[in-house]
Amino acid sequence: MLTWNASGVPRFRLIGIFSFTLCLLLGLTMNMKIGIIAPSAPAPRQEDPGGNIRGDEALHRAVVAAVAPDFKKQGQVGLVVATIVDGRQDITTFGTTAINSSISPRGNTLFEIGSITKLFTAGLLAAAIEQGEVSLDSRVVDGLGLNADPDPRQREVTLRQLATHTAEMPRMSLDIFRPSLFLATMAGGNPYAFYSAGKVKDIFSRTRLQQPPGEHFNYSNIGYGVLGLLLSERAGISYEQLIQDKIAQPLGQHDTTCRPDAAQARRLAAGYRGYFRLGPVYLAQTAAPSDFGEGLVGAGGLRSTGQDMLRFMTAHMRNKAPSPSTFLRRTHPILFSKDATKIGMGWVARELPRSRQGILFHDGISGGYASFIGISDDDRFGVVLLGNVSRSLNTLGYALLDALATDFPLTPGLPRKHE
Repeated sequence: MLTWNASGVPRFRLIGIFSFTLCLLLGLTMNMKIGIIAPSAPAPRQEDPGGNIRGDEALHRAVVAAVAPDFKKQGQVGLVVATIVDGRQDITTFGTTAINSSISPRGNTLFEIGSITKLFTAGLLAAAIEQGEVSLDSRVVDGLGLNADPDPRQREVTLRQLATHTAEMPRMSLDIFRPSLFLATMAGGNPYAFYSAGKVKDIFSRTRLQQPPGEHFNYSNIGYGVLGLLLSERAGISYEQLIQDKIAQPLGQHDTTCRPDAAQARRLAAGYRGYFRLGPVYLAQTAAPSDFGEGLVGAGGLRSTGQDMLRFMTAHMRNKAPSPSTFLRRTHPILFSKDATKIGMGWVARELPRSRQGILFHDGISGGYASFIGISDDDRFGVVLLGNVSRSLNTLGYALLDALATDFPLTPGLPRKHE
């Protein structure tokens, strides 16, 4: 869900508190858990050897200092924090993979990354542009097989407008409020499987634009669903396979997928729609996996790990070193700017509240998970946060980026280590 802060910067949240409270009132207890939490939570720790990244000690201390004091206030059960500063990397974890579990999350623990999937979809668009297959100003109707003829304004919608949320598409279909689907969602079920490829195409075709596209920012999951469909149809393969071929495999992201296999599913952190704790007593609502239909998978269907997201973030921060995915940086330049909103292909630009450092960021919330990614606009440092409660991590992400900007100033005359 999109909300706005006082400065007009978009922030993305699910209706977590509302749905959690409503479930209590309706007595939908089939996914509710009540109990006494373990008397002591595991201390934050660095990742150990054996496939995980053991980070720079100074960076690790900075992460713990910034995150540990407020970890419980964030309302997360478990949290993975992946950071990079001038080439130094670290993965630090907090909490547990499930309530009353003694297992700490690791760098290879899977989480749903929600709307951060849109950055991968934007990367696919950038790759298609680099290969000359499409341009930003290509029209949707020229690349997507539709079952119905859109109205004249809709026929002019371009890939640029889908990528920047300026296509005047709805955030979600109103069909999500059908009683059966709505109640299932409130009970921790999966609200996304309803969106087949045909359904999303029909939503695009029947949408009647009230104003010309390209003039206003209107965050849209449907728009990115359409973009993902168009790119996979042009390639003649599934969105999952396109992600593997163009991004995940070239970057060595072995656990970034829409369809986890059995081994990966065992490493998936438990997801919680809501989590409330008072002293040792907790109340939580578990969430079913968000199995996105093929029509909406490009908007939020990926799972990933701290390790894989660190690779993805690093690829976005390289500006001179050879890389199999240099096209990812094509997603950074601002394509739409109006009032306080500045957005490239998916990436939103803003200044940090304390250091005034410019960053690019995106966040995500799915049924039982939250995520955040932010990189400095000078390519020096970046942060990925993965949590297993559907509660925004934006505030923590901004605070950690601010701390890195303060604790690790650039030494004049020294090259950046990732260049």
